Amino acid sequence: MRKLLTHVTLTGLMFGLAACGQENSGNDQAAANADSNASANQMAMNDPNNPYSQAEMQMHERMMAAQGTNPSETWVKKMIEHHRGAVEMSNVLIQQGGDPKVLEIARRTAQEQQREIEELERMLSSGATAPAPVTTAATTASKPAAPAERRDAAPSGKAKAESPREAPKAEPKAAPKSESKAAPKAAPATPTCTAEHRAMGHC
Repeated sequence: MRKLLTHVTLTGLMFGLAACGQENSGNDQAAANADSNASANQMAMNDPNNPYSQAEMQMHERMMAAQGTNPSETWVKKMIEHHRGAVEMSNVLIQQGGDPKVLEIARRTAQEQQREIEELERMLSSGATAPAPVTTAATTASKPAAPAERRDAAPSGKAKAESPREAPKAEPKAAPKSESKAAPKAAPATPTCTAEHRAMGHC
């Protein structure tokens, strides 16, 4: 029994020492990475071909720290820092001088990026990036649909109920033709010709 307890105790100590060793190893690795990054940053800052290293590092640090209350606001804040980095790098080139065409683009870039920074800052101050109001089920419930027109459709598999037959409409009888009676012949006119007229040939 005593041997078993001793064995268990030794095993636990071994695991504990191993865990401590792993933890120390992880801390050592993180410290080594930090030293390596610092060394790389120092080398970049001393590189004469990269005079933008300081502006780049500041831009990345500010972008990583920029956070908003929603994705839109976070994007705006990160873009502001990104544009500020572009302005700073453009100014570095303008101060040092270089190819005239590149310098002209750098000046134009600095001006455009500065205008966009001011526009994005106005959006933040006006609350344009605030989250949209949350709609509840009560506000989005659709109005009840209007009742559908009733259709006298017969159930499937059954013949439609016959509607009561309407009594045939009586056709209007044609009015009896009235027999047209011939107009009575006019009576012969009474001779008005006198004997004297006839004698003279007037009649």
